[in-house]
Amino acid sequence: MWRDWLSLQGLRVAIKDPKYKVLHGRFAKSGFDLLDVGCGNHSAGLTKRLFPKVRYSGVDRDVYNNSDEDFKSMERYYRIDLMDGDLREIPDRGFDAVWVNHVIEHIPNGIEIVVALTGKLREKGLIYIEFPSVRSLSLPSWEGTLNFCDDESHVRVYDVKEISNALLMSGCRIVRAGQRQDKILIVCNFVRWIFLKIAGRKVPASMLWDFFGFADYVLAVKN
Repeated sequence: MWRDWLSLQGLRVAIKDPKYKVLHGRFAKSGFDLLDVGCGNHSAGLTKRLFPKVRYSGVDRDVYNNSDEDFKSMERYYRIDLMDGDLREIPDRGFDAVWVNHVIEHIPNGIEIVVALTGKLREKGLIYIEFPSVRSLSLPSWEGTLNFCDDESHVRVYDVKEISNALLMSGCRIVRAGQRQDKILIVCNFVRWIFLKIAGRKVPASMLWDFFGFADYVLAVKN
């Protein structure tokens, strides 16, 4: 396993968001079907570069920071408003992994969506859910969202226990869960902070997330 992380792909994954790391151990060298719920910010293109054999499908209600190249990287794009709760367009048992990365805090029916998404997983498929933690309510404000209320589109605070219980009751086993504090990212972002300060540029809030424990996560596998 450690040899995989010392590969060029492994090093690239190591300095990215933790959602990429959960795929690396199982899918570093194999093809797989990924459903990315909330697929903005050029996620498709970046994921395809890190995992060239991925068959990537995205879900979002709007085109959010995606280029034509990003859409060319997708096998399928589902334009769905999750607040409608209708995921019938997405095939059941069609995916080896599902990402729900900073999505549920924007909708009041996040638990119902999590339960529905477990039905899209194949046997032994992975689901990774990340969301602002309860502690984010007491963090300082920062441009780009460090305090939960910095983002006016946030409508509900979730916690690890209720997300885990929803997954358990949907036939999943919790692999790990808790506070997101990736030590490699903390070190990398500290170095980036120095260079941004030298260059006189603003430090985005996302670079502080792991240091302050802004986010929680749950990683589960479908039984």
